[in-house]
Amino acid sequence: MTYYVLGNKEIDIDFLFYLDSLNEKVQALQKLQEDQLQELEGLKQSVLHQAFQGEL
Repeated sequence: MTYYVLGNKEIDIDFLFYLDSLNEKVQALQKLQEDQLQELEGLKQSVLHQAFQGEL
């Protein structure tokens, strides 16, 4: 294991890379969630429009 000294604390570099990789995955999931939310909002608007036009 490689350690990095931050102030008076030793931090495992492998653990930092692991945390960084988890952070990237979380960000990707958040982006996916935002994209799906936008798609659902568009679908909701479409259904409401059709309902008020008597098309359903």
